[in-house]
Amino acid sequence: CFELLLFGYSYQTVSVKNLRLMVVICGLSVVILTVIVFGLWCHNSSIICLYICMGVVLGGMMNLMIPIYAVPDEPHHMYIAYEISNQLLDCDDESDSALYMRQCDYQLELKTQSLNEEYYNKYLSYFNDNVGDTQMVQTVYAKVTGGERFLYFASALGITIGRLLNINAIITLSLGRMLNYIVFMLFIACALKMIPIAKNLIFVISFLPMTLQQAFSYSYDSYIISASVLAVAVAMNLYFE
Repeated sequence: CFELLLFGYSYQTVSVKNLRLMVVICGLSVVILTVIVFGLWCHNSSIICLYICMGVVLGGMMNLMIPIYAVPDEPHHMYIAYEISNQLLDCDDESDSALYMRQCDYQLELKTQSLNEEYYNKYLSYFNDNVGDTQMVQTVYAKVTGGERFLYFASALGITIGRLLNINAIITLSLGRMLNYIVFMLFIACALKMIPIAKNLIFVISFLPMTLQQAFSYSYDSYIISASVLAVAVAMNLYFE
């Protein structure tokens, strides 16, 4: 919650209206998380159930408060995921070095900085937009060659699902983020189940503000962090056995 408020200050979204909105969202989230923790504690639930419940709430908060493109280098990662989505839908022209996108996705006005109150209002309004023009158009972005492209498969699959369902641009791109985060949560949940000690440490690390920011973005850092934690869990499990 403190991180979200600091994010608002750092990007000059300090108007009274916007600050009150952030306080309300953070306050409601604290209430929801308190109820979840208390309910799971009363039922003697496992730390994995607690992680999943808290992960859904906190991850949703981060996705709402930090718009697409706002995470460092996110546009670059998103274009790679979109290119892979084109390949999954068999609409990629390998002879052309330019990236092709749906017109509605390409013309979406997203910013990497100056995230003021006016932009937030505009960004949230995108969720109510109609699908728009879904014709594929050539963009000014070049395809990215090399790299470990399998790290973008989940986010590419999310974009592909949105395109197949003919969903509007912002929700389609949000699905790419969401599937990336789901894979992150699955890896962390497996690590919590396997590791015999230090479960609380992994639990805390997975909810650090920077960890959540990277996990709920198009960045491959989501895989690197979660896979590293899972590798440590497997190693510790084998050692203690």
